[in-house]
Amino acid sequence: MNPIAEDAIVVITFDTKNVRAGVAGETTPRIILETPMGMTGPDGRVASQSQMESTVSQVFKDLHLDSDSYPVLVTCVANDTPAYLETFAKWMFNELNVPALSVASDSVLVIGGQKDGGNGLRWH
Repeated sequence: MNPIAEDAIVVITFDTKNVRAGVAGETTPRIILETPMGMTGPDGRVASQSQMESTVSQVFKDLHLDSDSYPVLVTCVANDTPAYLETFAKWMFNELNVPALSVASDSVLVIGGQKDGGNGLRWH
């Protein structure tokens, strides 16, 4: 696996089956984790903030990256509430110290990608 460039952007996508993470511009995710049981509800929305936090922290550990060194793009489902997204963003900035964060709806991003059968993007 190639080293991650200093100016890379970490991309994390969630769906009801998997969490995929890697680097923007690469054709495949660097890691794929099974979505923890109970983290998402049947509508794809995050049901457990603590599991989401644990999973995102695990992503950075598995990528061997310091979260305070890389901007992050995270996908969300279209029906995630503004209150949840604000809570998530505050946690990313205050606890992981990410330098920049963009949260984008997977429904919008899928226009340029392919669906994988869940509510996440397929890496290709």
